[in-house]
Amino acid sequence: MPIRYRIVPEHELVLVHGSGNLRPEDFLESMKSLYSEPDFEPGLRQLCDLREVRQLEGGYESAQDLIARFSAWTPLPAGGRVALVARERHVYGLIRMFEILADPLPPDVRTFEDLDAARRWLDLPEDAPAGV
Repeated sequence: MPIRYRIVPEHELVLVHGSGNLRPEDFLESMKSLYSEPDFEPGLRQLCDLREVRQLEGGYESAQDLIARFSAWTPLPAGGRVALVARERHVYGLIRMFEILADPLPPDVRTFEDLDAARRWLDLPEDAPAGV
């Protein structure tokens, strides 16, 4: 599976890892699965490590569609945070566009190139796991 996740309840955290070439459907399938997990809570912090993603399909319309579907599946709590981390410039650009489109809605979405900066922004303790 190109996107994997792990819920870490003791840190109120969801770790997400993506790799390879991703389509919008990959995000939809993984988020549907995540949202159906018994340990999932809408207010959990999410650290999405997309540094191994080489290609993202889609563009503006795909990002708008993803945001609409995510918000329809679960209530989006104020105060929640989602950190998106990418290495490839074109992947970073596309997830940055997603961040901008998601701006009016909770949770707070931020894009990073550095995993440690994302962890600091999420206010994760030192002992919180880093990977799926």
